[in-house]
Amino acid sequence: MASPSPLKRNKASQQYCYYEGFLEKRSPEDKDFIKYWAALRGNTIFFHSNGRSIEYVEKLELDMFQSLVDDNSKDANQKNVRMTLKLQNKTVKLKVASFETKELWKGFILAVTKLEVPTNLALLPGQIHRLTEVVNEEKERLSKLTSSLPPSPTPSSKPATSKKTVTQSKDTNTSLPQCFYRVSRLEAEALLERHANQGNMVLRPAGDNSGVAVSTCQKVKGTPEYKHYKIRTITNGYIIDIEPQVFCKTLQEVVEYFVVNTNGTLVPLFMDTEYENNIYRFTF
Repeated sequence: MASPSPLKRNKASQQYCYYEGFLEKRSPEDKDFIKYWAALRGNTIFFHSNGRSIEYVEKLELDMFQSLVDDNSKDANQKNVRMTLKLQNKTVKLKVASFETKELWKGFILAVTKLEVPTNLALLPGQIHRLTEVVNEEKERLSKLTSSLPPSPTPSSKPATSKKTVTQSKDTNTSLPQCFYRVSRLEAEALLERHANQGNMVLRPAGDNSGVAVSTCQKVKGTPEYKHYKIRTITNGYIIDIEPQVFCKTLQEVVEYFVVNTNGTLVPLFMDTEYENNIYRFTF
């Protein structure tokens, strides 16, 4: 497989740099681990060919984070320094040089994805203090990200809330379905939990401000299970970033795809107009 073309760092990628160091990565398409200089900026890991490079060769967005656990298999030196990073659209293997470095990477990744300091890692007091700062900085970054989005006009009427789910409208590539809300990933989860009787799926801005995402909540053995799907914007429509990828002409079709392909199990969340006024929905 050909190596990706180097991509220049943009201004946003240089802000909120929480941690960096050597990190080996093996994606499903890789035969072996590849060593990079990696930097965690916001909730994205940027991979550079070396520490002095001003360009990154690829990036790993953590917006669809599911879990990060130890990989108990050992390397050639009998060191347990591997991790498995599971996202909704892929699983990546990571490897570092020492147990201490592994705990640090885990700490920082969990801090930006969970927005809380992990309590089950072997870290020093100063490192725990730094993770506390990172959680606060990431919350600040997300707050600035959502507050920078312009609000849309308040809808004139409340849409019907049925398992047919999708109200018919003259949709275009730039219009937003009624289940779109300007909230973060964690805020979307809280919204779905509080209003589970009204719907279990919302559209929201993606964590890196590159487009939108779908957040869903379904109960598994009585416990809410949240999933997040990134929707990439292209010239003539949208790509649902799953395997295999799904093309939709409009965001309304994105909503319909999830409804139809779950046989109506997923229902868009339509809020009362009074509540919507406090959510500050927007248009692109």
